[in-house]
Amino acid sequence: MGYPILGCGFLLAARLAYGHTTRQSALAQNRVSGQAEQACHTAASRPLAIYGYGWHFSSDREGNSLQSLMGGKVRSELRTSAAFPGNDVNARWIDVPGQPFYSGNELGEHTRHLAVCDWLIANLLDDLAESLRRLPARTLLHVHLCLRSRLKPGPVVDQMRRILKNRHPSLDLRVEHEETLPIFTTDAWLDQKTEKTVHMVIAIQLRDAISKLLDGGVAEVGTALLLGNLRLFEEADASTLRLHRPARGEMNDVTKVVGLASRWGNADARNQYSGWIQGLPTDDLGQIRRAANLDEEMSWRQIEASVGDCSEAGEWLAVALAAASADATSNTQLILCAQGNELIALVCRKEL
Repeated sequence: MGYPILGCGFLLAARLAYGHTTRQSALAQNRVSGQAEQACHTAASRPLAIYGYGWHFSSDREGNSLQSLMGGKVRSELRTSAAFPGNDVNARWIDVPGQPFYSGNELGEHTRHLAVCDWLIANLLDDLAESLRRLPARTLLHVHLCLRSRLKPGPVVDQMRRILKNRHPSLDLRVEHEETLPIFTTDAWLDQKTEKTVHMVIAIQLRDAISKLLDGGVAEVGTALLLGNLRLFEEADASTLRLHRPARGEMNDVTKVVGLASRWGNADARNQYSGWIQGLPTDDLGQIRRAANLDEEMSWRQIEASVGDCSEAGEWLAVALAAASADATSNTQLILCAQGNELIALVCRKEL
């Protein structure tokens, strides 16, 4: 009579023991998986240092300033066409001081592009001059020139190489023209193991301002960024600006994209100070804000509404402006850029 009871008790004890062991094993596996995931996110959170930045969408010093842009003085608005003076266009182009250009043909446009490009390169390199001087000797300066104009890129690359070699002879140089240079390229730079490499981005977008009636909303711009490994910049006594790893995904996956960018940037998506958007229609902003659970009070600045449509250079302009804003205010910045149906998000911040 007692054996059946003992047998049932044994089976129950064995089942409970098995269940306990399985539960403990699952918990241990979850802990290991959680630790592995956290380790991946920790590694992904290592940022690039921003050592310098600059931009020029106007030759007027005040009109080109961050203060004017953030104060709402910089807006995409009507202007008398340089190609057809009897028409107004909603466009922006750069007038080189002391070098007026009037309505002309393609040859005249090429001459104007040459003058504007020379002026932009000289000013952008001046913007980065102090940062470049502080780099340790034998640092590899990898220059990425993204040029959209009537000019052949080869001579411009040679020009930049000569200027940099004369100004900063202690640096090793590698100057290349990039057909395309999306900001997601920073993801690959973050994974490079070479600490002695610094990336200089020079993105220039020019338009046919004196030979054609420009499309509405387009703009000319030149922007520059100096990015590199944190350890190198600590050695160079660099600034504390950081550009964190970008996240990307489809537009309908905005919650995950912004969430990852915020996590890697050690930021709370609900408490970002300001956002910089490029390539995104204004109508999509409310939907993105709600989907990503962003603070309703968060201020947004759309590159197309202020400076204008700068094509691919607009992405780098958004990063440069975010870096300047973080530098001036010490507040975290969120950058959102759209490429077709793809959304890219990344965080720029200043370490205090």
